[in-house]
Amino acid sequence: MVAVGEIEIRLSNGEVINASNLDYLRSLDAREYFCFAHINRPKGVNLPVLKEIFQKLLGRDLTKRLDKEDTYLLLTTTARQLVARLAEVISLKVSDEYQTNGVVLISEENAIKYRHNLTAFKGFCEKLSSYSSLAKVKNISWELEEVKRLLSYKEELEYVENIYHIVEELQTQVDYLTQAKQYVPNTIELFGLIDKTINKLPQVLEHCNDDEVENYKGELKEVRDKYIDWYMKQYTQHCISHIEENERLLLLNSNEYKMSEILSAANFLSVGNYESWKIHFQQLRVVDDNVNVKTLERTPYQGFNPLDYIGKEFKSVQTLKQELKDIYDGWILEMKAMIQEPAVKKNILLVSPDDKQFLENFIIDFELIDNHLNATRLISLLSQLYEGFSTIELSLSDLPGIFKRALTVEEAKEAFTKYIDKCCSGEDPSKVRIILK
Repeated sequence: MVAVGEIEIRLSNGEVINASNLDYLRSLDAREYFCFAHINRPKGVNLPVLKEIFQKLLGRDLTKRLDKEDTYLLLTTTARQLVARLAEVISLKVSDEYQTNGVVLISEENAIKYRHNLTAFKGFCEKLSSYSSLAKVKNISWELEEVKRLLSYKEELEYVENIYHIVEELQTQVDYLTQAKQYVPNTIELFGLIDKTINKLPQVLEHCNDDEVENYKGELKEVRDKYIDWYMKQYTQHCISHIEENERLLLLNSNEYKMSEILSAANFLSVGNYESWKIHFQQLRVVDDNVNVKTLERTPYQGFNPLDYIGKEFKSVQTLKQELKDIYDGWILEMKAMIQEPAVKKNILLVSPDDKQFLENFIIDFELIDNHLNATRLISLLSQLYEGFSTIELSLSDLPGIFKRALTVEEAKEAFTKYIDKCCSGEDPSKVRIILK
């Protein structure tokens, strides 16, 4: 009868057992089950109190739906949700002064006040979450003024949550731009715009004015969109299309590329241009359809850093194809010239008749360097023919040490000749071959 709200039991110690606190029976001594002062009917529903609770927590008056089970389900569910929110705010958000970006948003004094008020509101909601039926609602004992006071703390809860929400939302967008800035050259206007927008955050947080916050959100979005447009432009400029990717793969599997890889190992050929060509070739990247505005809205980096490409020459597949042909053809001409050098011709008499015929056929294009066997055979023969010759490697990095100041043509010639003589010191000049790496 107590559980369904038909009676209340007043114990001998003065405690009243009703539908809202039946759990109290668990703590009683067994003898107290048979000793009580008296029983009486519960009080009626306190409609003003209940109306205040419904309006402040649920946003509407449900006092005319007290006979409906969903009324109590909604009330208890809302109360439990508030308890969870309050527990988080009390333990994590008002435990101390809240300061971010050099701005105090919740002072220590206010944190103490909020913690005290919200703890009281949490206890109220915990109690409210147990009123799951009409019988239990009839045992609400709060006075209207007390309920109004406790419910007013809901505004403090929402204020604290809103402060943290604003900071989190703005900080997320500022963090995006902070990361984006590292991919933008500091010499262009966009870099300054990003920097200026990021630095406005403390000022906006200090005022925390709704209009100012909304305006700042708009600025952050506008700058982010400008960055995305710029990033996409750089991405498409420095990536090749899917059609060009097919051309790149054909070039990678071409005979000229395979033969060039073999010939580049020869220590008597100048491979500087080829090494530079390989760098450009390896930098080619096919455009990824998954890199688009939507993915950039989530993160400012999509596996492509514009700073690695800006200011550097970008060569198309067609350009690289022609350059490789020129390098390969140049090496062929260079090796033909080497074979016909007077000093080398003497050594040709030392090779086998078959090898001699191979070299002669190579010179008149009867033997083409279009397969692995011919390429390695030619390198081996030239290495034999050049046995006894000294190879001196020069590098472009050596030039600053030679030309330390502005020189006349004659002075430049003299300085370079001295440098060559120094490199060849102790060698027979007729046996020296100089190549540029």
